[in-house]
Amino acid sequence: MSSPKSLSRATIYYRAVQRLFLWHCCTKRLPLYPVTEFPKCGGTWYCQMLSKVLDQPFSRNSSKPIFGQSIIHGHHLFSPHFHRPVSVIRDGRDAIVSAYYHFLFRNEVNSNYGVNRTRKALPFDDYDNIQSNLPAFIDYMFTVFNQGGKRFSWTEYIMDWHDKDRLEVRYEDLLVQPAEELLRSARWFGFDDVDLEHCQNVADQFTFKKMSGRARGQTDSSSFMRKGIAGDWINSFSPLARERFHVHAGDALQIAGYETDDSWVTATTGAAKEVVDA
Repeated sequence: MSSPKSLSRATIYYRAVQRLFLWHCCTKRLPLYPVTEFPKCGGTWYCQMLSKVLDQPFSRNSSKPIFGQSIIHGHHLFSPHFHRPVSVIRDGRDAIVSAYYHFLFRNEVNSNYGVNRTRKALPFDDYDNIQSNLPAFIDYMFTVFNQGGKRFSWTEYIMDWHDKDRLEVRYEDLLVQPAEELLRSARWFGFDDVDLEHCQNVADQFTFKKMSGRARGQTDSSSFMRKGIAGDWINSFSPLARERFHVHAGDALQIAGYETDDSWVTATTGAAKEVVDA
């Protein structure tokens, strides 16, 4: 796989156009298995597992697109042109924290250009101080980040895909019952011969520990796979960050089923839901 760091901006743009063509013009004509997500919601990990379960190729975003039977992954709002899409979702508060480290820190997957652009828009004194910086980053992700092209906010993604004809897969469910979610996905795409044992064998190959070399909850901010747990937002959100996220996404949190009311905005208790790899 080519790294974004080794590709020219022209090549990255050209491949993005090819992927848009596949998504909007080919999912009903070619045997494609479309998976969409808001950035940093676990879609890449899910597609890697799904590729093994279905025995179908998966071309990551920096690779040359496959114009044939394959899993395609991207960041898209709903379109009636998509055939049997999977929508991966994640608690937006966790996604925002993960996005903070992805867009403001270099890792093995993102591009230097993207990090430099985000840092130019958000010239913080100390990028390691996420608690102080997060309120401004939240506002950025729900405003400036969405300007131009096909970008959208987490709220727009949740609202747009709500009640649409798609298979919804939650990152949090993938953490606790990956085999069951993979089996459900295989059935959605018509692979009725896939069984739970096969899905479990695949899930065992893609644990956070095996893929990152670290236990879940052990942080490496310079890695695309940073921490691998759910609910960790509570360790980074200040009272002001809670307020800012609530302004932008309070209703979407409830529609997506991550909260039942607004009490989380002022709550002082809670803990990340760590999952121990077997």
